[in-house]
Amino acid sequence: MLEAYSQVFIPPGGEFDGKSAGILRARRGALLARLPLPTLVQGPEREPGAEFSWWSAPRGQAQDPEMVYLTGINQPGFALFLDPTAPEGERETLFVPARDLDREFWNGLAFGMDCSDPASPAKPDEALAALTGIGRQLPAAELPAFLDRLAKSRSEVGFYFHQYGKGSGGARNELRDDLFDLSEKLAARGLKPRSVAPECLAQRVALDEPQLRAARRAQEIAREAFAEWLPRVASFADENEAFRSLEHSMLRRTPWGLAFPTIAAGGANACVLHYVRNDAPLDRRDLLLVDFGARWGSQSSDVTRTVPVGGKFDPLQRILYGVVLDAQEFHRSRVAPGRKLRELDAETWAHLEKLLKERFFDLGGRAERPYDRKDGSTARPHGVSHLIGETVHDGDPFRLYMDEELRPGMTISNEPGLYGSFEMEIDGALYRRKIGIRIENDLLLTESGCEDLSAGIPSRIEEIEALLWSPLTENAPSC
Repeated sequence: MLEAYSQVFIPPGGEFDGKSAGILRARRGALLARLPLPTLVQGPEREPGAEFSWWSAPRGQAQDPEMVYLTGINQPGFALFLDPTAPEGERETLFVPARDLDREFWNGLAFGMDCSDPASPAKPDEALAALTGIGRQLPAAELPAFLDRLAKSRSEVGFYFHQYGKGSGGARNELRDDLFDLSEKLAARGLKPRSVAPECLAQRVALDEPQLRAARRAQEIAREAFAEWLPRVASFADENEAFRSLEHSMLRRTPWGLAFPTIAAGGANACVLHYVRNDAPLDRRDLLLVDFGARWGSQSSDVTRTVPVGGKFDPLQRILYGVVLDAQEFHRSRVAPGRKLRELDAETWAHLEKLLKERFFDLGGRAERPYDRKDGSTARPHGVSHLIGETVHDGDPFRLYMDEELRPGMTISNEPGLYGSFEMEIDGALYRRKIGIRIENDLLLTESGCEDLSAGIPSRIEEIEALLWSPLTENAPSC
């Protein structure tokens, strides 16, 4: 019956198979071995968006990814204290909010300690203990007093928050304001907060077996949804139909939802990287860029494909698409443990520009791109890669990981792109288009290189055109 807690608990691997407590206990044990001092992992006090009375958030992740990774809990109001110096049985303490039956009437079953009798000790949540493997539970209201007692024996405490660079001290650089406020409260108690985010992330971003299993399932959902969606493209009148259809194809395959809101950008709209309108009419002469992904458990797929609305790439589109596709393959071939994302990024953009020069500019092509640089240096519209893990953009929020060596088990995106106004005369015909092309796959670092987790999702011109073909495309205009 523990499946009844699916709205507030994300099991490792995405399955309620009775194994979550052991997996989560092993993760916390591995982190305890890394931690230099007792550490507090503080989740948000309220659901994201709850600060606005008008905001109604869809079901999704309501907890910090580190808390989900260590406990599976997807409900606000929790804190986890890990003490590598404590005796066995006392190294893990979970601070749990009081159970609120009135709130459960409105929102459904949730975790919480029974604090209804002030004269008796609060009763632990047995379902929470069974799912997380944490038996030592204290009411969340007791956390301040707990920290006051800790301050009598320690002057420093580990704290899960991100700092920009080393030695940044108390600068307000954490993305969550509540964590900055809590760090100030810790300091006022005499407990100097020390960021342990590097130790946490070093463990979390190298996927373990349950994470990898869930990541593969998320890729399979994306593959099946895209294969179902692609033959329908010719029937879509506008971007809204396109993205609604693709989201439906994903959502009916997973109870865990989408990795992020889908982008469906036709023609010039694909030059807006995080396009959100998704409502413009589709022109059969244009390309349609779709950026999409599904979640399974806590893991996400993150895929982008660019397809011709009319069923066939015109000659200019074929040239530019081929440049991006070959740049993506170049990047994949160079990904390996020990490499750094910033280096790979620079190499890939340089290779894309080389291909563009040979296949387009040297043959008379002309272009205007919003990211072109007057000094002639390599144009880079965005990063080629980001980490993927407990969130679709995992790792430190300042992307310091771009300068760290890649390790087996990490998952990264592979997404070169090309955006702007392009024109070229080909076989006596002038083609002029405003085009955005991005092709994105997800790569898993292995001992010797990488595995393309998205390889089964069609991306080559002949594959896409074969799946797009429809009698409706035969009379489509060529330019």
